[in-house]
Amino acid sequence: MKIKKLFFLLTAMIIFVAASTGAWAADTGIKQTEQNTEKILDNQIITPYWQNTDIVDTRLSFSGAKAITYARVIGKVGVTKITATVILQRKDTSGTFTTVKTWSGLEALGEELVFNDSYYVVRGYTYRLTINAKVYKESSYESVSLYDERYCE
Repeated sequence: MKIKKLFFLLTAMIIFVAASTGAWAADTGIKQTEQNTEKILDNQIITPYWQNTDIVDTRLSFSGAKAITYARVIGKVGVTKITATVILQRKDTSGTFTTVKTWSGLEALGEELVFNDSYYVVRGYTYRLTINAKVYKESSYESVSLYDERYCE
């Protein structure tokens, strides 16, 4: 009888410990992004499962008042086309973003789209560079989006 009670208690403890164990994530805290993209919030990485996409990357930097923009989308094997729009926005004092430049109609046949450009901005503001892309494979596509936000001194 004592063996059954001991077995029951041991099993209950194992289930309790297993149920209370959380997941761990890498500590980076680099970017915060939109739905269906990689999310880096509160120093935890949450990576979505994309059917057509391997990598989405955006980088915004400044050389004086010159915004240097970079965006890249890499599709999985079999991707036939990637289309995208890249948007540069400025954050005002109320926290609202206003679009200052849009690069639309970007397209790459195959599995990779790379975008590089520069644009002069007003210093002393935070800027956000966003890529919104559609990654096509066979008869379907998926939408992916990512942004990078930086202050221009």
